[in-house]
This record gives sequence, structure tokens and C-alpha cells, in this order.
Amino acid sequence: MAQVRVKPEQRSKMAYSIEVDGKEIERLRLEKLAMNRQEFGDKVGITNSALWAIERKPQRTRPDTLRKIAKALGVKPQTLVRKSSQ
Repeated sequence: MAQVRVKPEQRSKMAYSIEVDGKEIERLRLEKLAMNRQEFGDKVGITNSALWAIERKPQRTRPDTLRKIAKALGVKPQTLVRKSSQ
């Protein structure tokens, strides 16, 4: 079996991610900003496909991305963290 080598700087990024509530992000994006994914992704600085994945699939994201999304939505980052019971 082949081993996958991960650089130390990549390991820390992989280990430090936060599970986000994609449905809440989508709800706030539509209700507060009335923006489509492309517009919101441009505002936040992430791709349309990355935003789609965050909103549609159980997804973990880096804290810096979570902060950018929260700032654009005008909420605290904790608002967008997925609760363990979901």
C-alpha cells in the first residue's frame, strides 16, 4: 500500500478545521444579503464551488475562512459552527 506524505505545514491546516453549519450560512446569505453564491464567494474571497461544498455537504473549514464568511454575513463566527446534535 502506498503511503501519502503530508508536509508539516499541511498537517497543521488539516488538523485545525472547524465543522460549519452550511444551511445556516446559506440561510443568512439569502435572507440578509440576497446574494447568489458567486456574488457572496467573490465578496468573501472563495470560489463558487468551495461555497457550494460548505453550504451543501457536512464540511470542515479553516478558521480564517470561517471568520471571512462570518464577517461578510455580519455575525460572530460561533453562529456558524455546527452544533454536535445536528
